[in-house]
Amino acid sequence: VKQKRSGSNDGSTKSGSSSSVVPYILGDRLDKGATLLQIKGHVVRISKDKDGSRFIQQRLDYLADPAHNVASSNEELNLVFSEAMSSIEDLWYDAYGNFILQKLLDHGTEDMKAELGDRVHADVVSLSNTVYG
Repeated sequence: VKQKRSGSNDGSTKSGSSSSVVPYILGDRLDKGATLLQIKGHVVRISKDKDGSRFIQQRLDYLADPAHNVASSNEELNLVFSEAMSSIEDLWYDAYGNFILQKLLDHGTEDMKAELGDRVHADVVSLSNTVYG
């Protein structure tokens, strides 16, 4: 049986599973054009969350599409790359975080791809022995 969240009158329910961190960090901005700049300092934590990882992946895909020509695209990409690289081991062993590293390989600059590739190459044996590596 699902119960309403206390203090909530929006009809949403709470199940026994853990909830996403995204609403707590972005609030209702997620549906109103949230950018990656709004999660500064939280990229790794959000990357390890199912909905958060999806948000970052979709935003990176959006920024990479030349049709969108987003002014902040380099800044957003640099932010995700910088925070991801500072905790790369946490992300590449995580069920959702590893997708962010894959997106950085897809959409990052050549320098980003080279740096990420060097880090992966250095730990390729341990990565090959894990589920998400």
